[in-house]
Amino acid sequence: MRLVLSVAMLVSTLVTGGEAKAQTELRASVDLSEWTPSQNLVLNLLTGSYVVTPPTEGWPEARPQPVARRGRLAGENLRMTRALAEQAFKSGLSDKECEARKSPGDDIVTSNAVGPMALMLTDGRVTQTSAQDRCRAEAATALFSYVTRLFDHRSP
Repeated sequence: MRLVLSVAMLVSTLVTGGEAKAQTELRASVDLSEWTPSQNLVLNLLTGSYVVTPPTEGWPEARPQPVARRGRLAGENLRMTRALAEQAFKSGLSDKECEARKSPGDDIVTSNAVGPMALMLTDGRVTQTSAQDRCRAEAATALFSYVTRLFDHRSP
């Protein structure tokens, strides 16, 4: 087992030439609403496979709770998501100048959404997490907007 793992790691290093790998996973809050907590998207950016899971708590009893959705993103949607993710990862998910200017009390939520507005990217070695909203970098905002529209269950 160790031999197979070692060979796989060596092949991976040789194929990538030691360069930074592409982002492999995106996690984001989707189905943002003022009535229900956000759902959680986990998207494999290499294969396009995804799962959207409802929150484990906080869902209003009067509303039917959605079931997990699974699928595979492909074509232009996957290509665009990868391109936006690459741009966001390279530039960083949080605006460093905005973060430096923040003072206590600046974490006021500027959205009617109930749940968190999380965005996270990883390349297998480095994980970046964005600010909730106010200090999110421009490229991260573009990525977040795209995936939230793409995975909103109310979208056609």
